[in-house]
Amino acid sequence: MSGTVAHIPRRFVADAWGGTERLISESARELAHRGLASRVLTTRIMCTGAAENFDGLAVERHPHFYPIWPLDPARRAGLDRKGGNVVSFALARALARVPELSIVHMHTGNRLAAQALAVARRRRVPCVISLHGGHFAIPAAEHADLVAGGAARARALDWGRALSWWWGTRSLLERVDAVICVGHEEHQAATARLPRQRVHFLPGAVDVDAFARGDRARGRAALGVDAARELVLAVSRLDRQKDLATLVRAWAAAGRPGCDLALVGSETTPGYADELRSLAAGAAGRLVLPGNIAAAQVPDLLAAADLSVLPSRHEPFGLAIVESWAAGTAVIGAAVGGPAWLLAGETCGRLFAPGDHDALRALIVELLDHPQRRRALAAAGQRRATGEFTWRHHVDRLLAIYAEAGMRVY
Repeated sequence: MSGTVAHIPRRFVADAWGGTERLISESARELAHRGLASRVLTTRIMCTGAAENFDGLAVERHPHFYPIWPLDPARRAGLDRKGGNVVSFALARALARVPELSIVHMHTGNRLAAQALAVARRRRVPCVISLHGGHFAIPAAEHADLVAGGAARARALDWGRALSWWWGTRSLLERVDAVICVGHEEHQAATARLPRQRVHFLPGAVDVDAFARGDRARGRAALGVDAARELVLAVSRLDRQKDLATLVRAWAAAGRPGCDLALVGSETTPGYADELRSLAAGAAGRLVLPGNIAAAQVPDLLAAADLSVLPSRHEPFGLAIVESWAAGTAVIGAAVGGPAWLLAGETCGRLFAPGDHDALRALIVELLDHPQRRRALAAAGQRRATGEFTWRHHVDRLLAIYAEAGMRVY
């Protein structure tokens, strides 16, 4: 079997690395073992370089624009960070020239996805779409943020609406050959809303062996945290969706002078880092904000932590939980979306009501005070990661979806 999978994310940037980038790069590595090459065609959002190589994965970046007038630099930057409905004719032309194209796998929606679908139809190859960030299953607080962003855009002329109509953006999910949901809740909602569509549940995965090799001493050194101190860690972008403010409040209220909190990730909500620093003022321990780090460092950081926390108010899957399991680190998650599904029964981690910093504080204190409970949760999680969430398992299921969608092989 040979051929090429064209992956289409809205952006793919090393210094804003997240779950989508990791999923594409790791699945591409496993697909290569099965005879399928992968190419990433994306925009120049947050990166002006035309082409790059991520550990053997070819990434091509193409000029793009937002069909909005007027559009000042601050608003453009906001659209780049989150939710921008982008157009790229250059990307569509490049996709039309990819040799031995087997299937188009879109990791974004809206106009860019509609352009990619049009090319796939002209080339008579199947096209599937992954819903990474949630489409149907979005909580009220997150939806309010999106509505607020839409209200701001409404004050300008969005002439891209004509393009959306012409390309049939609203019917996109009905017209692709398969819809892939990374979250269990999203899969249930999509199945109900798209009764005539192939809708699949395909959660993320991790390189279990790489995370198991995480080194506690290296991770502590990278964060500047002394070996004798307790460490609570969150690996996620600094964004209101991730609700790190609840974690900071819970950690500060715990009042543990020997406990530090590290929040590792790039800032995607402007000013959020300063807000978190303000919430941490007067805390007994130390708040560490190292910014974004290379994906290769994540196993060391998780190995360095006593607890990993994912406090998100909206989380379709929650890859950080599976990564924590693979690293052998006990995890606490907010009872939303993917984390609620992954941690159901609380045998592999603990759950708290989203936004409830008192409940989270109590869990942090309990698990720090009882290392044997932490070890039991971590061991159970590691067994589940190994049994269900390896890239071999993931790509086995992905190839079955590709085949059902009509993947062309050469």
